[in-house]
Amino acid sequence: MNKQRAELPGSAPKLRPGGKWLGPADPNEELTASILLRRPASAADIGEAILSGTYRPESREAAEAALSADPNDVAAVETFVRDSGMEILSVDAPSRTIRIRGTVEKLDRAFGIEIGWEQDARGDRYLSYRAPITLPESLVPAVTAVLGLDQRPVARRR
Repeated sequence: MNKQRAELPGSAPKLRPGGKWLGPADPNEELTASILLRRPASAADIGEAILSGTYRPESREAAEAALSADPNDVAAVETFVRDSGMEILSVDAPSRTIRIRGTVEKLDRAFGIEIGWEQDARGDRYLSYRAPITLPESLVPAVTAVLGLDQRPVARRR
């Protein structure tokens, strides 16, 4: 696999106003994350057909197969995850999602980031990461997002 790394577009975390970086997380702490894969090229046409009401798959299985992740993308990401010393928890090709588990240290190395604690202006602490996520160049086109590395709250109870 290509050892050159490239930034995953849109993966750079943003520190909220009034927030501050507190320091790195315990390198032995285990975290789970989800790697989302790209849609197949045919998915755009199928999406338009679905919206227009003209899409008529032969079966649910045929529709699922048409919209599932490319098996080559799945295999490449699985190899990357295993080579990085992490565990694959599940692979769901129809939803184009691979769930993984690894220590903070392994996730840091695999994604070229530093996972650590942040504190927001209200004093709430959460795990996040610094620096954009990087992957081997050959994987960047196949991966659309890595979710679960930033655990900041997205909603507040009112």
